[in-house]
Amino acid sequence: MTQQRAWSFQDDADLTTEYAKGTTMAEIGRMLGRTNAAIQCRLRQQVFDLDSLRGGPPRRAYTPWTKALDWRLIVEYRNGGTVYELAELFGRSPGAIRSRLQKVN
Repeated sequence: MTQQRAWSFQDDADLTTEYAKGTTMAEIGRMLGRTNAAIQCRLRQQVFDLDSLRGGPPRRAYTPWTKALDWRLIVEYRNGGTVYELAELFGRSPGAIRSRLQKVN
């Protein structure tokens, strides 16, 4: 098992700044030398509502789901996409992704 590096104040500041700017979690992970899982976990620890960092609802909030989007959601989820990754990919909140997965699965 590899030892995990502690998060510094600067790491936290960079993480929240980059996320608020719209930088993807994968890009942030590369910049900070962290895995996507580590980035997601730290964001969840820092704030309860990740969308509040970006200044409002997700870009596709309240947009109707189509059959094509449902199909892509199912495929991405079955290929191992996490709720947070899917939320970023589809421009929806994690709650919207969870809700839709319950409806289509």
